[in-house]
Order: sequence, then C-alpha cells, then structure tokens
Amino acid sequence: MWDYGVLVKDRASRHRLWLAMMMGAFGQLSGNGLTNYLPSLYAQVGVTSTRLRLALTLASTLISLPFALIGTYHTDRLGRRPVLIGGTLLCTLFLAVSMACSAAAGVPLASSTDTTARATHPAAGRAAIAGLILFAAAFAWGYTPLQPIYPSEVLSNDMRAAGMGCMVLATNLSMFLSQFAIPVALDKIGWWTYLPFVIWTLFEATAWYFLAVETRGRTLEELDDVFNAPDPVRASLRRRKAVGSVSV
Repeated sequence: MWDYGVLVKDRASRHRLWLAMMMGAFGQLSGNGLTNYLPSLYAQVGVTSTRLRLALTLASTLISLPFALIGTYHTDRLGRRPVLIGGTLLCTLFLAVSMACSAAAGVPLASSTDTTARATHPAAGRAAIAGLILFAAAFAWGYTPLQPIYPSEVLSNDMRAAGMGCMVLATNLSMFLSQFAIPVALDKIGWWTYLPFVIWTLFEATAWYFLAVETRGRTLEELDDVFNAPDPVRASLRRRKAVGSVSV
C-alpha cells in the first residue's frame, strides 16, 4: 500500500507519474490563480465600482461553466492532447492580451489596492477585461474536464493510488505557491504579474506537446503497450484498425 517504488521502477512508470504530476501542477499554475483576485485585476484597468467588479467576477464564472461542458465533449471528439495543448496556448494568448491592455489602460501599477484610480484609455481597460473573461473560458475548456480524468488514465492499476496521491501533492504545493505569491505580486508590480504566467503557460504547452500521451479510446492494456514503446507519444498517435488494437 505504501510502496512508492512502483512509481519509479522503470521508464514507463516515471513517464506516467510525470504526466500525472504535470496535470496537478499545471492545473494550478496556468494563471487560473489570478481569477481569485479578479476584483483587484479589474481595479488595475480602472473599474472603480465595487458592484461592477463583483458583477464581472460573477460573469466570468458563469461564462466558464458552458465552456467546461464543451471541453468535456471535445476531450472525446478531439482527444486529450489537442485540448491540453490548444487550451494552454489559448491561456497564453489571453493572458498576454490582458497584460498588454492593462498596461495600455494607463492606470498606475499600485491600482490593485487603489480602487479610485481611473483608466486614461478606457477602451484598453475594457479589452483587458474581455481578455480575462476569455482566459477563464479557455482554462475551463482545456483543463477543467481533464484534471480528474487524465491522471487516472495515464496511471496503471498498480500505481494509481500512490500516483494520485503524488498528483494531489503537486496540486496543493502549486496552489500554495499561487495563493501566496499572486497578492504580493499584484501589490508590488501590478499588471507585470501577468508576465510570469505568460512565459510559464508557453512552457506548459511545449511540455504537453513533447510529453503528453493520447489516451482517448484506448484500454488500459493498450496504454501499457503505448508507455512501453520507445517513443510513447508517437505510439499513442498511431491510428488503429477498426477491429482489434493493432496499429497501422
């Protein structure tokens, strides 16, 4: 039960564990921690009304719900890899848009704590708000459906319990970092807080491209063959015959 050696016993097991922990960490470090501080981010682009900031925060949450449902559909239609890679790239794009527009809005960097600051370019502020809402939608589409599914798919039966525990540990450590670093960053550097997440999500997309194994439509036995292949990613992308599991 407590034998964690099964997680690193061979190359295939280490690859499986790495993918599970990537999902745990990336699911908390893709910029979604910023959504916990949306009122402060809206203040940075000149939204001075408390009621409006709260309404925009609620709107972001409500818009994310249908995109999470659409993502659930697309994980089976498009596959896990395209949704992970595409969703992460969309997160990068919308975070970059929000950063650029927040800078162009002309509100001082300290505006996350000064709720009376007004934007000198209101149109840029509105574009930053749109970027934040679209970011939340992109994250809901790309990550929300796969966070509980993908780790359990990539982990084999003998390593699933311990592997999911490691995934949860990675999730909690990443959440701890995000929760305590973002408020300080918003207070000290304002809209520059976006930049580390833009760079990091671009790294995440690259990591998914080179490491993520496609699990859609494969049995556990087929995934064993995939992970034991010399190149698991390429093996997972091979098309199969309609009958049986023979690659073509």
